[in-house]
Amino acid sequence: KIDSVGIRNGGLIGTISSRTTLTNSYYDGVKTQIVPSKTADVSRLTTAMKTLDNYEGWDFEEIWTIQEGESYPYLRKLSKPSAVEEGLPEEEVAGGKGTAEDPYIIMTKDQLNNMRYEIKAYYRLGNDIDLDEEEWEPVGNSSMPFSGTLDGNGYSISNLHINKGTVDYVGLMAYTNNADFRNIKIDDISVSGKNYVGALVGYAKGVNLFSNICIGSGEINATSYIGGLAGLIEGGNVEYSSTEVNIVATSSYGGGLIGHSRTDISKSVAFGKVAVTSNYAGGLVGYIASNNIIAESYATGDITGNAYIGGLVGRVYANGAKIENCFALGKATGRESSPYTGGLLGQAYSSSTTAPVNVNNCYSAGIVNATGTTAGGLIGQNSNTLITSSYFDSTNTDIDTPEAQAKDTSALMDTATLIGWDFDEVWDIEEEESYPFLRVLPVPQHDNMPNRLNPVWLKIAKVTSRSVELTWKPVPEADYYDISLDGEIIATVEEVGFLHADIEPGKLYQYRVRARNNELVSSWTPTLKVITLLDTPDNVRVERVEEGYKITWDDVYKTVVYDIEINGIIVDSTTSTSYIHTTPPFGSQNIYRIRARNHQINSRWSSIQHQLHWIENLSGVSITAVNWVTDTSKESEVEFIIKAKGEDIYTILLDLVYDPRKLKLIPESMENLVQDSDIYYHVVSKRNSGRIKILISRTGDIRGKNGELDLIRVKFSLKSRDMTKLEIPQAKLVNSYGEYISIQDISSLNVRILPEFELFQEE
Repeated sequence: KIDSVGIRNGGLIGTISSRTTLTNSYYDGVKTQIVPSKTADVSRLTTAMKTLDNYEGWDFEEIWTIQEGESYPYLRKLSKPSAVEEGLPEEEVAGGKGTAEDPYIIMTKDQLNNMRYEIKAYYRLGNDIDLDEEEWEPVGNSSMPFSGTLDGNGYSISNLHINKGTVDYVGLMAYTNNADFRNIKIDDISVSGKNYVGALVGYAKGVNLFSNICIGSGEINATSYIGGLAGLIEGGNVEYSSTEVNIVATSSYGGGLIGHSRTDISKSVAFGKVAVTSNYAGGLVGYIASNNIIAESYATGDITGNAYIGGLVGRVYANGAKIENCFALGKATGRESSPYTGGLLGQAYSSSTTAPVNVNNCYSAGIVNATGTTAGGLIGQNSNTLITSSYFDSTNTDIDTPEAQAKDTSALMDTATLIGWDFDEVWDIEEEESYPFLRVLPVPQHDNMPNRLNPVWLKIAKVTSRSVELTWKPVPEADYYDISLDGEIIATVEEVGFLHADIEPGKLYQYRVRARNNELVSSWTPTLKVITLLDTPDNVRVERVEEGYKITWDDVYKTVVYDIEINGIIVDSTTSTSYIHTTPPFGSQNIYRIRARNHQINSRWSSIQHQLHWIENLSGVSITAVNWVTDTSKESEVEFIIKAKGEDIYTILLDLVYDPRKLKLIPESMENLVQDSDIYYHVVSKRNSGRIKILISRTGDIRGKNGELDLIRVKFSLKSRDMTKLEIPQAKLVNSYGEYISIQDISSLNVRILPEFELFQEE
């Protein structure tokens, strides 16, 4: 641990000049308790510091060594310091390696706090976390932003309390850059800061993803740039997210979801109130400053401020921005005599006639509490704005112009008014009883909205050639789920899933699901279109022919063309049910699969067929795989056998080369398969180069082996889905007389996961 007061301290370097180069150097942030604050602070969690793969460019052959999972690296030629393994932090995470395939698992608030020590890693919650109203220190800063991934995994973070009224960049995350947030719930929120303040993120720079984020009740207070989700988002996408928290800004830029936005927003909602003392307040977004889109979203909270006040967005100030299929229900109140206040948008402004702001299929139904020429039922003031099929409820205001937009309450409950609106996939309505509402979002509580169950989030669980399996999360208070196929209800189930079996291959099926109980129903989901797979090619056979190897298979119904995969690479396509692989390299193991496809869909890959290509009277060495990985497991094992062919093979010397970034050797799997022989091997592994030097020799005054023989068995675990190779760059076979046996060039073996299904994509 480093004990230091002041700004010139660090886990590696206290202060660094522009003439200093820092490469592949790290420190244990958990151990030192030094939070990264400058580029020289390359901090890792203790788990990462004990993992060989994280030390790019380090020489673990001659200089360094490590006991993975137990120690830091230490120098080979010096005595091992006790500090590299004694007294190290334990359980700083609950598991994982911090990679996309194997993220760090977080189970406690202390482990959540440790994210600040490795800001580029992948994290996933494994438990609900209660912060116990303890003061939370936001993660990341403008110099060292959080650039990793946090997957809430459906769990919640509760009692988030931050009191930093004089500090910029405040939230669970202070500052992010190209970060990814998914499936996160934050409840019981009390956050205060100065500028750029949100429950999840204060300032999000770069391209960030926010998906399925739920911000619960509470209050956020700040001066400017304040939102329930984030204070400012520069770019990326926000989808399927909601906020309930109330927003209070003593100056400007307040939004129920985002204060200042340069990002696309879809299928998101804000329920909280927004109050700013000065300008730019919106139920969903305070200010939009780029040509992004807001689609299928709404806001219900009341909004107050001086100027640029909108039920959905305070100000849209961007050429080409789009607001589509949105609505607002909250009361919009502006204080100045020229307030730019509107039920949907306070102002919509574009400086270009060729790139107008587009407002399509939207409505507002809240009270507009403002007067003057820049107060409007839909939009307070607009310039170069194209408004299409968008309306406001004139019954709720004293505003009755423009006439094309002003509709009384009954007209907004009539689909005849809503020309061009998609009531099949996007909108729903109870004619003459309710305003329109969005199918994919919960129906808001309102006098002119129906009492509906929350919508079903319908997904495909699995598709085969003869079945479709659907799944969804439970809907609160739902007892049953109706399943509709092509417009007709085919089943009602209590479970959260449905298997549609015994159906036709290569056919389009259109599903909808709704939740219900004895009193209430939800909207039908938007149509989920599924095309069943083609049948998998069967009876795949490989036979030796004069030209090479002939692969044949049975014809598949509805197939237009067949893809031919050899050694993990698609080499050709054919309309025939046979293919000839000509002149494969000597000693190569060739792995064959066939896939059927047409213009809509394809099949799964066929079962694997393989052939080892020897030629009579020629000697050589070959690498062969015993099994193949067809799923996407993180580290699935593959077994290989190295073979040789020749006469009187007595001694074998060879090097087996692999990429340790993609293949992890399992040393205990090494097995000598030659009877009456001894084996000697040495493993040399650097970060990007692994080599096994192998010597096998028969013992005693006996003859060598004749024909094809298995030399050695070895296993690797796959660490990557990318293609890699096993190679033998050099090998020598020696007979019992001590003479070299002439051998052919040795073929490498492609190694990768071979998924059972890969959707064909045109290049």
